[in-house]
Amino acid sequence: MTETGRRTVGEVTERRRGELARIVGAMPVGRWHHLIEALRTFTGAGCEPIVGSGRAVW
Repeated sequence: MTETGRRTVGEVTERRRGELARIVGAMPVGRWHHLIEALRTFTGAGCEPIVGSGRAVW
């Protein structure tokens, strides 16, 4: 990937993380466990590595 491509991906990733943080921050804390469970199920169904598992390649 070119330097411009890496920069673009980094900028998009940061924007996406910010939006996700805003949305999750608007959720009641007591409901976060439902979101976490759903995201784990979604990740498992897609055979994606779990962050922190040591298997992530990005």
